[in-house]
Amino acid sequence: MRFATSTACLVVVLSWSAVRAGDEAPQREIDLLREMAGCFDVTYRYVEDGEHDSFGPDYQLDDPITEWVSFARREDGAVIQVHVSVTEDDRLVPHFHEIWDYRPDDGQWRHEVWEWTPDHPEREFRYSCHGSWEQNKWSCAAGRAEKPFRDSGAPFGFDRDDYDWLDRTNIVQVTPRGWVHNQHNRKMTDDAELVAYELGWITYEPVDTEQCRDAPDEYPIEPR
Repeated sequence: MRFATSTACLVVVLSWSAVRAGDEAPQREIDLLREMAGCFDVTYRYVEDGEHDSFGPDYQLDDPITEWVSFARREDGAVIQVHVSVTEDDRLVPHFHEIWDYRPDDGQWRHEVWEWTPDHPEREFRYSCHGSWEQNKWSCAAGRAEKPFRDSGAPFGFDRDDYDWLDRTNIVQVTPRGWVHNQHNRKMTDDAELVAYELGWITYEPVDTEQCRDAPDEYPIEPR
C-alpha cells in the first residue's frame, strides 16, 4: 500500500495560492529546474562535530537512496518539485516538495520548502528564501528555519534539544552529471547562541528511470 497517490498529491499542490509571476521566467532557468527532476541515487552527508555527523553509525546513510523528483508548472508559472523516496520494498514515500516562483521585478526565484511525510500528511512549511541563478548555480540565505527532521527524531538521525532553530544557507549546482545541494547551517538557540556549524553535501546522480518503479506515473514530469 502506498502512502499517497499522484492524484491526491497533485490536487493539493496545484491548488495552492501564489502571487502571479507576471513575466515569464528565462527559459534557461526553467530548463535547469527541469534537469533537477528525474530518477537519482541521492547521498546525504552532513558534517558538524564528529558526534552528529552523517558519517557516524547513527545515521546509516552510507549508501545512496533512490529518489524520484517530479516537475510540474502551475498556471501562474511556478515550478513544483515533489521528492519521493523509493524504498527497497517498492513503496513510494514523498518526504518534501518545493515551490519555485519567479519574481520578474528582481529576476529572483522565491523558493519554498514544505515537508510531506507519512507522519506529517497535512504538510508542514519548512522555510523560504530568494535567490538568482548565476550560470548553473543558485543560492539563497533562508535565515531562520525550523529544526530539520534529521535532528527532530528521524530514525536515521537524532532528537536534538541543544538548539532551537537553523540559520540556513542553500547552494544548488546543476551539471550534466546531476546536481548538488550544498548547505551552510548555523544551529542556534532562542537566546542567539551558536551551538554548532553544519555543512551539508547532498548529491543527486542520475540513474535509469526503471529504478524509480512507478514513481514517474504517480508523480509525472511535464513534457518540454
